[in-house]
Amino acid sequence: MSRRKAFTYLLGVSFIAGIARETLRKKNQKSTSVEDSLITGFVGTWSFADSLSSQNKTLIIDDQSRLFINKKPVKGSVAHLDKQKLVFIDHYGYELVFRLVNNETLTLFDSADDKKYTLTLLSNNPPSFL
Repeated sequence: MSRRKAFTYLLGVSFIAGIARETLRKKNQKSTSVEDSLITGFVGTWSFADSLSSQNKTLIIDDQSRLFINKKPVKGSVAHLDKQKLVFIDHYGYELVFRLVNNETLTLFDSADDKKYTLTLLSNNPPSFL
């Protein structure tokens, strides 16, 4: 193969790789922005009564889909997210299923305890410890 053909071939491959990389980058940005808009209904500091310990607890959901119970992080990840439902799988493999009732109320089904909780919004603002 001549130098000119090799250069042309290399230039073409580089061009195609650049287009592919840019397409993937835009797709990732789009899915991230969609996820960001879906999580907003769940973001906030929520209060709920824990019948097992007879105490009120706080649950925080931040805009990065992280969960905190009484300021302690819950290890895990989001398995499903849409406008009405957020499913979080904890590091033990149990599901925490949040359903949006209205702007100030969520329900939580904890598969580990097989219990359903009602959460009330305390604040939309992120707490200072985050």
